[in-house]
Amino acid sequence: MTIQQPLQFNNQRQTDIVAPVINSRELAISGPVFDFEPGWGGKLSVWIKNNLEKAVLPLFAILTLLSGIYLYLVKTENGFALFYKTSQKTSAPVTPLVASYKYPAQKGEGLTHIARKSLSAYLELNPQSEITPEHKIYIEDLLQKQKGSGSLYLGETAEFTPNEIQKAIDRSRQLKKEDLENLSKYIE
Repeated sequence: MTIQQPLQFNNQRQTDIVAPVINSRELAISGPVFDFEPGWGGKLSVWIKNNLEKAVLPLFAILTLLSGIYLYLVKTENGFALFYKTSQKTSAPVTPLVASYKYPAQKGEGLTHIARKSLSAYLELNPQSEITPEHKIYIEDLLQKQKGSGSLYLGETAEFTPNEIQKAIDRSRQLKKEDLENLSKYIE
C-alpha cells in the first residue's frame, strides 16, 4: 500500500490530490456533488422580476385599498379603534385620564354637589350625548348614596373614580321611560 502526499505546493499552485492506492486500485472517494442553482432568495427575486406587473403591484394595490377601507370603517371619535370593539348599547371602555375626581366641600355643599361636579368633569373628558338632565339627576343621586351620608364639613373632600361614574352612567341607561319622566320634576 502506497500513499502519495496529499498536497504539494509549487510556486503557489496547488497540485491534484491523489487518492491512496490500495492493491493496485485507486480508491474512489465520492461525496455530494453540488450544482450551482439559486436558493429560495434567488428564486423569489427571479419570480418577482418576472411577475412584478402581473401579480406583485396589483396585489400591493389591493392590500392598500382594503387596509384603507378597514381603517375608515373602524374610525371612532378619539382616533382609530383597531384592537377593541365598541357598541352603541354598551358603555365605552373607560380610559381614565384622571385617576379620580376630588373636590373640597364649599359652604352649603354636600355629596350631591361634589357628585355633580365630578360627573360634569367626567362628561367633559368622555362626552356621551344620550345623557339627559334626568339621567344626570339619577347619576348624582346614585353616586351620593354610594358614599353614604350626604353632609360634609366645610373643606372636607369627596372623591369619585371614573369607574364609579361610568357604572352609574350605565345604570342610568337602564331606566324606564316612566322613571325618567318622574325625575323630570326635579329639573330646575
